[in-house]
Amino acid sequence: MPAETILEVKNISKSFKDGHSTIEVLKDITFSIQKGEFVAILGPSGSGKSTLLSIIGALLTPSQGHVNIENDTITNYNSKQLTKVRAQRIGFIFQSANLIPYLTVQDQLLLIQNMAKGKRRSSDKKSLELLENLGLSHHRNSYPRSLSGGEKQRVAIARALMNDANLILADEPTASLDSEKGRNVVEMIACEVRNRQKAAIMVTHDHRMIDLCDRVFYMQDGTLVENSK
Repeated sequence: MPAETILEVKNISKSFKDGHSTIEVLKDITFSIQKGEFVAILGPSGSGKSTLLSIIGALLTPSQGHVNIENDTITNYNSKQLTKVRAQRIGFIFQSANLIPYLTVQDQLLLIQNMAKGKRRSSDKKSLELLENLGLSHHRNSYPRSLSGGEKQRVAIARALMNDANLILADEPTASLDSEKGRNVVEMIACEVRNRQKAAIMVTHDHRMIDLCDRVFYMQDGTLVENSK
């Protein structure tokens, strides 16, 4: 039985106006990701990696092409529909954990579930399970200021999984960590993707992490090529 396709990117291009010139950031990009796959996109700064991730994450509109998430074409959705997609169908992990300083670790997760309109009782149970799985249960009542960088990123992973989204997008999740903590974070993402049968894309510049991924793409000058690892 073939694996279920979670994400399809079809002929995506993106250009921006710069005075009288047009800068083409993405050029006719097409690829797909299946359930249980962890994919890396590498490339130099300014190559278009984060722009592509923003389009997939419904944060930016492509100049042409389509993004399908679980067989739904989201590219032509209105702003209300896109907000719902981001809240319910995509989990985000950013370069900085971006935790809210006045919320406890558990409340960071409950806020996401509230945005996705989850029930409080089941949300409490799920948040505790995620924190236990990621070794954070003893920090559930802690505030971000008392956490290490690695612990903050683990909270960010738990938060990304809280809405049970099938697509996880990680933008340079190890950039603020040393190599050991960075690898631990990527190992956790890979483990959660495979155990929970999600699909994930990690944008990174760190070649040391690609052995943890199932497939690797390289972006340069707006084009995307799949590499053998």
